[in-house]
Amino acid sequence: MFLLLIACSRDYNLDKIPEQQKSGDDSGSIPVEPTESPDIYIDPPVVDFGNVVKNCTSDPFLVTIGNEGLEDLIISDIEFAGEGISAFVENSDQFFQDGQLILPYGTSVPVNLMFSPEYFLDYEVELVVQSNDPDESSSEVPVYGHGASGPTIEEGFVQDYNPYVDVLWVVDNSCSMEPIVENMNDNFSAFINEFTSLNLDYHMSVVTTDMSASDQSGKIQGGIYTSAQNQNDVIQNFLQSSNVGTQGSVDEKGLDASKAALSEPLLSGHNAGFLRDTMNGEEVGLSVIVVSDENDYSSVNPNNYTSWILGLKNDPENVRFSSIVVSSSSSCDGVLEDVGERYIEVSENTNGFVADICTDNFDATLQEISLSAAGMTVSFPLQDTPFPLDAISVTVNGTEISQSITDGWTYDSRSNSIVFHGNAIPDAGESVVISYEVTGSCQ
Repeated sequence: MFLLLIACSRDYNLDKIPEQQKSGDDSGSIPVEPTESPDIYIDPPVVDFGNVVKNCTSDPFLVTIGNEGLEDLIISDIEFAGEGISAFVENSDQFFQDGQLILPYGTSVPVNLMFSPEYFLDYEVELVVQSNDPDESSSEVPVYGHGASGPTIEEGFVQDYNPYVDVLWVVDNSCSMEPIVENMNDNFSAFINEFTSLNLDYHMSVVTTDMSASDQSGKIQGGIYTSAQNQNDVIQNFLQSSNVGTQGSVDEKGLDASKAALSEPLLSGHNAGFLRDTMNGEEVGLSVIVVSDENDYSSVNPNNYTSWILGLKNDPENVRFSSIVVSSSSSCDGVLEDVGERYIEVSENTNGFVADICTDNFDATLQEISLSAAGMTVSFPLQDTPFPLDAISVTVNGTEISQSITDGWTYDSRSNSIVFHGNAIPDAGESVVISYEVTGSCQ
């Protein structure tokens, strides 16, 4: 009896209808009586169109507006509010008579919303319903949408590396190279320190681009330097070997020189012991790094060279050809204009790294080259061309990375790749996710 009195008390709040009752739940719970006054409900409470191609129209999004109160719900207006409302339309006019939409108890109307973005923007407006509901005379439903160039694509990568690698440096020893080699040698510790941090098992040697002198022509200068040796000794010995002078042939043939160095008779003769096949059951990686301020004048063409060098390993992914060259006709302020096109072509064909030889930041260049030599990459090629570019999103191990040429990422239109820089370069084993939009058409 006591419970019955409470149920009939005027203090019992019947205005707040449980969500399960609004959705027609018939799980056996006791139904809640409707309020005497009008009681509006709108389903769903939030509308999100997602990505819609600019200047195209979305599919209709159904919004149901109903009355759960005993008294008639009288709707006086349904409209959008906020910035960008011209991109949205709704079809409720067909339900109005004499400026009103009257919904008796238990009835509802289906209102279709559509979204036609005019710009590459995020839209956020409200669908506002004015009624005689005493608790919600103005009911607002958030409405979201994004003006896109096309579908959104998400690509995932994992930063891998090879713990075993043989690195062959091909250094231009023509007369114009002296200040460049000095700059490289001043910063070489950045290269070898990265190798040490990755705990790589490496072989490293130097040849020149001179194919005229009999004591060069693909022959290793100095010796073979390995991770088993003292690191300081490796640095000092490498610096001596890479200081190849400036009296070499002006017909730089870096492709011919590296091919000779890695082929017979030098491979088992003068250069014996440099190139390894496997270590502990894993194929040893091969990295060729060219440093030159001139284009290549070898007899072999880049395509044939690419096929040849990739064929040296069972897995082509274990081969890298990187270039520190003049990357464009304007990159060196007019001092050097002989772009290393042939070297760049091979680098792009082997997923190698291309760096500008006139850079002021040789330290960073050598760090990035070292990662490429280890089979890692700073450049992640995309399957499709992103548009607009400001819609690109990049994360590493779930952390969003900002766009920056120092410690972030940039987009390289020539290779259609995302390129990482500085501290943002993914470490071995880290996952990279790149999301972007592409140009699309109306369906």
